[in-house]
Amino acid sequence: MSGIRKKDFKIGCFHGKLNPNEKSMEARMRNYLYLIGMLRVNQNRSKTINIRLIAYEMPLMDGQSRGKCVDLFGYDQNKRPWIVELKKEDSSENINEVIGQICKYSKILDKDDIRKAIEKEIAEKYHWDNFMFSPGVGKILLAPRKYFKGKSLTICSEMQIMCCAFAWIQSGEKQMKLLAGCGSAGVVNLRVENKRDL
Repeated sequence: MSGIRKKDFKIGCFHGKLNPNEKSMEARMRNYLYLIGMLRVNQNRSKTINIRLIAYEMPLMDGQSRGKCVDLFGYDQNKRPWIVELKKEDSSENINEVIGQICKYSKILDKDDIRKAIEKEIAEKYHWDNFMFSPGVGKILLAPRKYFKGKSLTICSEMQIMCCAFAWIQSGEKQMKLLAGCGSAGVVNLRVENKRDL
């Protein structure tokens, strides 16, 4: 029987294939981002959110081999936890379904028992006694800019989901090469596509 996970959130470790299948653009993008380790969300010229990535494909439920996994998970400079859901530019998933999925993950992560269990795992893995998240859960839908073209982002804004695209990085295979090059900088810059509505 499946329930909310109490341990083994895959914090700070690498699991699965290091180099996923060439056709799996989303998995490759996820791995690059996790290995680089930091997302910088440029909200405006003076305000940025720096998200330290500490897990990928983070499972939230027990008794499932796959599913209910957060693509990327991290926390910002205020220790607020962040969910990052990745989509490739040609994803056929309905944006409302993606929003629903992000909101479900957020509700699960907002429960005290799972937050405490994740905090405990972070404290153990990073030797950070008494680590605690600040309140709330940040939510990002991250995709190449082409993914957002022609889609209404109003519902994302209403649900407090930041729709982000890679800043200064083109799509497709070129994107993968440029993303791989961000490793030396240790950060990937993101631009908010729906910032007027947030």
